[in-house]
Amino acid sequence: MKRSTTSITVGIIAVCFTMAHVASLSAQSPDQSFGAERLAVLPFVNTTDVEQWDTLGRAMADTIELTLRLSGQFDVVDIDDGTALNPYSPAGPLELRDVVTENRLDAVIIGRISDIENGHVELQAAAYSAALGEIIGEETRRAFGSFDILDAADELVIVASSAFLGYSIDFGGIVLKPSRSDVPFRVYIDGNPVGQNLPAVPQVLTGQRTIDIATLASGDEQIVYSSEVTLRAGEAVEISFALPAVTSRENRRIRTSHAVAEELLGQPEEYLVAFEALSESRRLLLESTSERLEPLRIRQRQLEMLWQLEEELFRLQPVLFSETGAYEPGDPFAVMRRSAEIAGEAADLPSDDAVASLLRRNGAAQYHLLHIAWAAALARADVERADRIMDDLARVNERYQLSLGTELRKDRSALDRARTEAEGYATRRRRPWPYLGLAVGLGGVGYGGYLLATDEIAPWDNAGQAEIAQWTSLGVGGVVALASTWRIARNRSAGDNFLKDWATERYGREIAIAELIFAPDFVGAGETDRSLDSSDAETAQVLALGPRETVAEIAGQPRVFPFIIDIPAGEPVRTDRAPIAETDRGRLYRAGFAIAVYR
Repeated sequence: MKRSTTSITVGIIAVCFTMAHVASLSAQSPDQSFGAERLAVLPFVNTTDVEQWDTLGRAMADTIELTLRLSGQFDVVDIDDGTALNPYSPAGPLELRDVVTENRLDAVIIGRISDIENGHVELQAAAYSAALGEIIGEETRRAFGSFDILDAADELVIVASSAFLGYSIDFGGIVLKPSRSDVPFRVYIDGNPVGQNLPAVPQVLTGQRTIDIATLASGDEQIVYSSEVTLRAGEAVEISFALPAVTSRENRRIRTSHAVAEELLGQPEEYLVAFEALSESRRLLLESTSERLEPLRIRQRQLEMLWQLEEELFRLQPVLFSETGAYEPGDPFAVMRRSAEIAGEAADLPSDDAVASLLRRNGAAQYHLLHIAWAAALARADVERADRIMDDLARVNERYQLSLGTELRKDRSALDRARTEAEGYATRRRRPWPYLGLAVGLGGVGYGGYLLATDEIAPWDNAGQAEIAQWTSLGVGGVVALASTWRIARNRSAGDNFLKDWATERYGREIAIAELIFAPDFVGAGETDRSLDSSDAETAQVLALGPRETVAEIAGQPRVFPFIIDIPAGEPVRTDRAPIAETDRGRLYRAGFAIAVYR
């Protein structure tokens, strides 16, 4: 990070590193002949056989670099040390000059950890001047093995940092307490990167500091915590912060779950696998409030809608639309309620052709099944139920924007004409003669019964004639009464019979299909888990729905919608008409029952 700088002289650097006490640094007079505004700090070189001192050397260099950055006095440059530069090697001075030239530096801070006699370790920090091309000052501290090396390192860092800053410094500490241990995070102090997944930053320049915690989400770093703290000498400040669940790793898990759910679209029998994947991505998304994840949240909702639409049609039992099924006229969305809800929810999402396609498919399936139920009601002359189903057809057409209003108006107009004709036919059949015949017949039965009960002969000449009269009256009267009753009943149902005949003639195919699919023993009735393995079955039975009375060619044979076809399990239904949903174009139908909807 670049900051405004204050010029200090290389002469001060040289003097400072040769002084034994930091307190005397402030007494030096700056020499304005050399500037040291642009600096770099290289990792301290470990020349011992103890590998753990590699970490110590890096920590010392990082602390000095952070201190200089936080001071705001210098432009501290990051150096790519991928080549493991060793400024103390024979080629070190030449390599240092190259680094200085490439990065336009005024000075470089270097250091090393080395073994000396009797088990002692020497820690050294030095300043390399770009103007002079040589090391101009250094400071050392010694330690006996690992017993006091940390104290020596702390002291050397303070001395070296104070020398460059021109005043004595103090350090405070920061202890980091994340809410979870499995999420990587990066620590920034005053905008300067400090490290990843740190339990603490033990040496931070005292004063007012801004602490930022960042995680990786949607491919970019995202600040999840920010706070200002006051650091005092010798004190440690504890910072607790919550880490969101969605990090770079979990972001990939979300995208992987989405890819699985998307790949399985068009295979509705795999909805359990898709739902499991989407449940995992939903859980991860719910644990983060990041606005950067909004595109993934939108895609999550779209995929959930797609699979809910797939599952609802996959589970649909046509018998539910029968007279004894779950559907009741007046509530057209009871059977496919989730599809109707999604039709309203989809308006709040960015337009998605796939969701719109499946919505239209499910709406068309519901519409055609309702139309079959409507025709079945007409076949029973249940005009009241038919009228209510017709109203529901209009509501379904409007909800899913099926553009079938013209067909609906034609059906309603045809039904109105048929009812008018039925009423006229029934009126013409309402004549008084059957009622007179019924009266005559009942009178004959009554008279014959009277003769039989009383055994009277008058007005007959003898008993034989009286017996003939009584049985004749009973027989003829009974026949006339029964014939008249049948005639009256037939006349009364003349309108219903006319409607039944009309419905059978006009909607006979749908009525025949209704008798099959609305039967309780139909293969599609009562199935609750068609995802079970049915590899021993060889046939898939498909109910093909489409524009009524439209001819479609399948397997070289013309068929009229709606129709039921048996195909070998594992093959698609191919017709010369495109399915409403593109995902259905090459769908392989498993053994059992399925519904296909065509334009």
